[in-house]
Amino acid sequence: MIDEQTRCVTITATIYRDLAAREVSEGVRLFTGLIGQAIRYLARTMSIDTARWHLSETSAHYHDFGGGQVRAHPAELDGHDILTALHDRLHMIHDENDRQEIRRLYLQSVTVHKYSPADLTTLSDLLARYIPAFSAAIAPKHRIEAWEVEEMLYQRLENGDLCVSPRVQGPCDPNFDREQYIEIEMRGDNILVKCPDPAVDAKFGEYQRSLREAGAMDAITSGDGLFDLASMEPRTINGVLMAHDAQRFPRYPSVASVLIGIARFSKSIVDPAIRLLALEDNRDFAQNYVPSGPAAPGVNGR
Repeated sequence: MIDEQTRCVTITATIYRDLAAREVSEGVRLFTGLIGQAIRYLARTMSIDTARWHLSETSAHYHDFGGGQVRAHPAELDGHDILTALHDRLHMIHDENDRQEIRRLYLQSVTVHKYSPADLTTLSDLLARYIPAFSAAIAPKHRIEAWEVEEMLYQRLENGDLCVSPRVQGPCDPNFDREQYIEIEMRGDNILVKCPDPAVDAKFGEYQRSLREAGAMDAITSGDGLFDLASMEPRTINGVLMAHDAQRFPRYPSVASVLIGIARFSKSIVDPAIRLLALEDNRDFAQNYVPSGPAAPGVNGR
């Protein structure tokens, strides 16, 4: 943390003055509370030369992290913006559990629009860990110091403001149970399918056997392929390590299309990248495969 005496407030007062005016006009929050926050920041020495925040420049309110634009104004963005930015740069997240949690929460939010109450706690924990990195990424675009963005975002996280938007609170459903959903996700060069319904899981197994017979599984299985340890790795969800028994498939457009078709009449969470893959015009294995019907549960080729 930088010594308080060396800090010069460059943008905070302007942001809070603007934010307070908007909040009062909308009747959402009490003006006095926001003014109190602004006064605390004004107590510091302010550098006139660097106190420049061009609120009229719309382009300065957004930032592209590789997957599309997210809101980058510290007083306007919410937890979903930061989650999206983290998902767009998963390759920069070194902790494997964090990568899985970020991917999981993002996929839930954009596919089934559901969070459990525990998911919101996990989201808050992730925000707390990665606000510094996010702040450092957006600060240069606004010509301000990263610590200023970081301090404001931590304050908004602590008072709950980052997670009160409809995009974060709206999907929260106390009855949501991810274990009831088929999960189809991309993992490197593989597609993983986790299915809680034995009858539907058997259909995925039948299709996997047809791919093995056609030679499409040769690159990702060894021996007879009965036990795919890589896709059976446990994963951490909301801080709890749990089994994640999944079937593994090769990353081909026709395979993605068939998997989506098998899951279409069930509750499912399908990675958007897999839907895009299924749209590619590529001739590959088992392009015209249609599941014949449910095989015997438990005899699914894993």
